[in-house]
Amino acid sequence: MGSSLVLSLALVVASGLPAIAVSENLNGDFVSTACGRPEKAPPTLLRVAAEFEAWPDALRIDVGNVLGSAAVGELITQHDPNGVARALQLLDLKAVALGRRDLATARAPLVATAKSLKAAKLPFIASNLTCDASAKNLCLELVTGDSPTWLIDTPDGSIGVVSALAPGVFDSIAPDRREGLQLTDPKAALEHATHVARANGARWVVAIYEGAHGHELDDSLALAGQLAASYSRPDVLLALHLAGRVGVVDTPTVLPLTVVAPVPGHATRVWPVRVEAEVPTRRIDAESPLALWSKSTGQWLCENLASPTHAWPLKRSSLEALEVSMLLLDALRERARAEVAIVNRNAVRPPERILQNLTALDVATTLPYDNSVMTTSLPGSELKKIFEGDESKHELLIRGLSRNEKGDVLLNGRPLEGAQPYLVVTNDYLASGGDGVFVDKAVHFEPLLGTTARRVWLEQLARRLEAKQPADDPIDDPANRTRWLFRATADLSFSFVRVVNPASNVYTDSQLSRSSAVAFRGDVEVRADADHTAYTWENGMRLRYGLSRTGVEGDETALNETDDLMYLRDTVTVRRGLGSRFVPFAESYLESEFTAPTTRAYHHLEWRPITGGRVLLLPELSLFAGLGLDWETLAREGQRGVTEPVAAFVLVGGAALRPRALFSLGQVPVTGEGSLDVSWRDPANSSSALVRLRAKVSIPVVQALALTVAYDLFARHSGAAAGSWGFANDVVIGLSFRWAQPFQGYVF
Repeated sequence: MGSSLVLSLALVVASGLPAIAVSENLNGDFVSTACGRPEKAPPTLLRVAAEFEAWPDALRIDVGNVLGSAAVGELITQHDPNGVARALQLLDLKAVALGRRDLATARAPLVATAKSLKAAKLPFIASNLTCDASAKNLCLELVTGDSPTWLIDTPDGSIGVVSALAPGVFDSIAPDRREGLQLTDPKAALEHATHVARANGARWVVAIYEGAHGHELDDSLALAGQLAASYSRPDVLLALHLAGRVGVVDTPTVLPLTVVAPVPGHATRVWPVRVEAEVPTRRIDAESPLALWSKSTGQWLCENLASPTHAWPLKRSSLEALEVSMLLLDALRERARAEVAIVNRNAVRPPERILQNLTALDVATTLPYDNSVMTTSLPGSELKKIFEGDESKHELLIRGLSRNEKGDVLLNGRPLEGAQPYLVVTNDYLASGGDGVFVDKAVHFEPLLGTTARRVWLEQLARRLEAKQPADDPIDDPANRTRWLFRATADLSFSFVRVVNPASNVYTDSQLSRSSAVAFRGDVEVRADADHTAYTWENGMRLRYGLSRTGVEGDETALNETDDLMYLRDTVTVRRGLGSRFVPFAESYLESEFTAPTTRAYHHLEWRPITGGRVLLLPELSLFAGLGLDWETLAREGQRGVTEPVAAFVLVGGAALRPRALFSLGQVPVTGEGSLDVSWRDPANSSSALVRLRAKVSIPVVQALALTVAYDLFARHSGAAAGSWGFANDVVIGLSFRWAQPFQGYVF
């Protein structure tokens, strides 16, 4: 039994106001869904009916969310909207307010139910709701600000009932469910509705208010303060969703308005205001018309959604609630070919335990809101923030992310890399900003067209039934499959300067005193990296080429190469075990050039196969050391000099940094990558050394364009050169085109 919670006592008491009892958050729980399984509690409808009997003389009002967008309630309203209206009449309600969760119901059953309630002279009340042409069919069935205020006649005078929702409630309603609807200012709407009610003879006015999701208490107190100072104020304000929140705030200044918080899911006496003592649980008479309607409707539901023809056998004898939730998330990942599934816990409400068979009714009750399915690509750094942020809140269900025994965040059993994009599947509620999970406005979500979470799960179960697979058979877990990441970047530049100055002693302008010039430079890199829990296979190809020519008109130099390099690097790493910091690897490095310089007798084509070990300092950062062969494949003996053989033993060491978020400039992540490769060729004889260093920092401008600063160093030391070093370095600052596409394999 619920008890009213008084937030402020009235200076001006609504003298003579008849006793009022209210219900809140029936949420479509009209019938039992046990269907032969043990029933832990009667449906909310019958429990509230029994509780109302404690106050036989009180007027009964439902203050919101009678349908509640619950799947079972939606199925019942689709089946028999007139029956739902009749049930609320049997509950002896005198007024029904439209709640946030009612608006989240699919539009067609909501309109059908509203029409039936209006015909039963018990219409939904929503004083600050307006509709455009696309939603007019809903507003026509409601009591809105454009309609006469709803009045309840009593022997002592009429009671006006007005209702408003905070505009912020739309933030928690899917876009397709709120399409065509607007909510005006609650204070102005309630003042207007109260004024109209009193003008039509209301002696008292009771207002109902539902604040924005997560801000109900602040919204309700703010509105109460505003209304208290208004001439057109109601006598009582019933504020929704405040149970359990009142004790943590100071009692506000005494106002000429009584604010009362009903208890969700129960009947509550709200007038006269006093905290009711708990009353022993009551049960409604099983032969009452309301109980018989609930029973017959429940039987229809069980026959049509929980019969053997609508059930899928389980491999295990039973499933706990969390296991059922994970089945759903795996179905979403499989359908979207996504690596991670994230949904809000409130959207998934499985039974505590399922025995032997999973039924269509179980699917419906597990997914009370038939949300649309959305996908997006998020960098690992953002996924890590979401995962770690929820570890204390427990507001989300996440599949694909976990921690190992060392505390590292893993994605499908692999290290989560901050700069890598990962495909995520979620629902439209979170995608539209619900619960503040995806707050970055730049994140773009794509819908799986025509697909809802419930449909995805039912389609998967239908396929399994046809293939004679149990409903709880695991999917092809991405943790056991290869993940590919394809990336490409291109830095291209071209400049052309032509200067014609026939009289340089006369035309001394700065613009005419320059040299003519032509310059081109291109740097293209393509990568295809495979990531598996047992191995990694990294493949990278880079092409660099540049030309330039300078001089005065008619006396230009020849085109000279300023850059000429191509290489292909393939590296296989064997992961010895989950969380291991040291892993063996093998690598093939092939380096060449477009044209050979005139100072060399052969075309450069170096092949360097090596094997060794890596130490993983971070998921993206590693140190390595190895040994192998360095072979100048197109050179002949003697062409490299007397002291340097064509093929020789080589020792190699260095470091590698895969793309990683370094820091952020406001909301913009700055990523870095680089490599250091030091090789010691033929250490026992000619002993030459090579150093290859590369570093790159990128700041995204738009999705496919980034400002980059890159540095390349090549240095060589040879005993044949009297111990001196030769080196070349390149610094490039410019814009880079980039593209990345992850692909989660489900084949090998």
